Amino acid sequence: MLLLLLTVLLSYPGVVRGNDDRTFRDLIEGYVLDILENFLYLLIGIAFLVFLWGVAKFIWSLHQGDNDGISGGKQVMLWGVIALFVIVSIGGLVALIQSGIFNGRDPFLPESGQ
Repeated sequence: MLLLLLTVLLSYPGVVRGNDDRTFRDLIEGYVLDILENFLYLLIGIAFLVFLWGVAKFIWSLHQGDNDGISGGKQVMLWGVIALFVIVSIGGLVALIQSGIFNGRDPFLPESGQ
């Protein structure tokens, strides 16, 4: 795993060419932020799949005439929508606070060049 991480980091075009004035710390921070951003998209995808599972369960139970399955499907759909709303709302609030208060920079990362 460590070998794979080092291979990816060292194959970054700025490191290979040597003409990029970003530091190794900047590269690591960029990768961490990319991983966190992709994790957010993964959570959104999982919440959407939960919602779709609820829709499928609802339709299947409706076709079968199973009242418990219908209410279970509605419950799963509701939790999927709630999860989507919470994930997207928190992401939007974080982006709004970063752009409004901190002028688009991450307040927890030190500024480069200091």
